[in-house]
Amino acid sequence: MKTKLTTFLSLILATLMLAGATLPMAGCAVKVNAEELSANYTRKTTETGEVTDAFVAAMADFSMTLFNTTVAADKEAGKDNPLSAMICLAMIANGAKGETLSQMETALGMDIQSLNKALYAYTDNLYTDENCKVSIADSIWYRNGDDNLVVKEEFLQTC
Repeated sequence: MKTKLTTFLSLILATLMLAGATLPMAGCAVKVNAEELSANYTRKTTETGEVTDAFVAAMADFSMTLFNTTVAADKEAGKDNPLSAMICLAMIANGAKGETLSQMETALGMDIQSLNKALYAYTDNLYTDENCKVSIADSIWYRNGDDNLVVKEEFLQTC
């Protein structure tokens, strides 16, 4: 039963990811002066983590909650990508602490250190071949010239 549920949820996630990739991109006329924060960074850690049963359960629970919320809000099916949402929220959680971090870990279903490792392992093992490559588009941006914002290298490395 657990294997069938996992297979079913995996198929749903794959369908949502593909549907999200084929949706037209909306443009806007706002000019933003920004830079990619991680352009000069490479992954330093040697820990890769693994896709554990706890991660699969957390991803399934998070995906179903996101899916149910999306349906309840009467949005078009397939516009929200649970993997992308989980990665985005994990990046935010990496900058959180205290009760905010605790609440985010509860919503995501895992502690942030374990989730970071599992997300890396999961995304690193996504199917690719010469004709097919999955690219993760989640990123962190900020406005240039904002002297009040200091982005720590540890945060960038973690994300």
